[in-house]
Amino acid sequence: MGPQDPHGRRRDREGRRSVGRPRPARQRQTDLVTGYRSRVSDMTSTNDRFYEDLPTFDDFEGVIDFAAYTPVSDDWVLVMSDVVDSTAAIRAGRYKDVNMGGAATITAVLNACETTQVPFVFGGDGGTLVVPGSLREKACDALLDLQGGSVALYDLELRVDAVPVSMIRERGQDVSVRKFTLSPGNHLAILAGGGAELADDLVKDPAPDNPWLLRAETEREPPDLEGLSCRWQPLNSRDGQMMTLMVKGLDRDSEAEAALLRRVLDNIVRILGHDLTNSAPCGFAFLPPAPTAKPVVSLAADRSGAGLV
Repeated sequence: MGPQDPHGRRRDREGRRSVGRPRPARQRQTDLVTGYRSRVSDMTSTNDRFYEDLPTFDDFEGVIDFAAYTPVSDDWVLVMSDVVDSTAAIRAGRYKDVNMGGAATITAVLNACETTQVPFVFGGDGGTLVVPGSLREKACDALLDLQGGSVALYDLELRVDAVPVSMIRERGQDVSVRKFTLSPGNHLAILAGGGAELADDLVKDPAPDNPWLLRAETEREPPDLEGLSCRWQPLNSRDGQMMTLMVKGLDRDSEAEAALLRRVLDNIVRILGHDLTNSAPCGFAFLPPAPTAKPVVSLAADRSGAGLV
């Protein structure tokens, strides 16, 4: 051991300050490809419990009550995956493989987060999660492991990125969340604010200087997909036809967007003649109650084979 300088830092025999053991290559690569290092290394358990402690709601119309959404802390990170050329794969009849690739993203990151509950959204050809800064490196490692193994597992390439919530806000977007109760102890995260859309644009930007893309530049460990379960269920139409209606407000004002979506929901209820949730093609009775339940990505397909996610 060499002598210490006046500040207590260890020096070698030639008087040079020791920098200690080099960080593992895997950690160095994660820091490099994310372009972001967490500024908070001593995250409090309260911050990590943000989603677990978030109040829930069970009235579906509450999804358009944007004032009730809770902003995610600046030091959290939005991580996302996207199956490359998923449209062509679906046209080739490989919608199950595409969906499995998206579901695997959620499973891999949840396993990395262990007991910390985090919001996640399954997008069919990818997955979106928001994780505390204290788990950023673990989540990025999980995404890189999955990216490195996705071709062998599903014969599909996977794009992944990690975008700090603070940067999303610097670009004029936001990340807020609500927790909708599906059944006792089982919840669905709903994101608002435009942050997920921004991250989606970034993950599809192939520019070599895109600092938010994660790239598996070295050989990776096999992804931890323990608990992955995609429960395909055939759905039969009760009234002769099923459809998915996707509506996106273009007004940046949240009150105007809420008013638009309110009119859409009211008109759907008027046309159906009953509450919207009564027309859901499937229920959630199969989900086990908490606390034993683990997050499960559930998929369904109609008789034509079209994926309903």
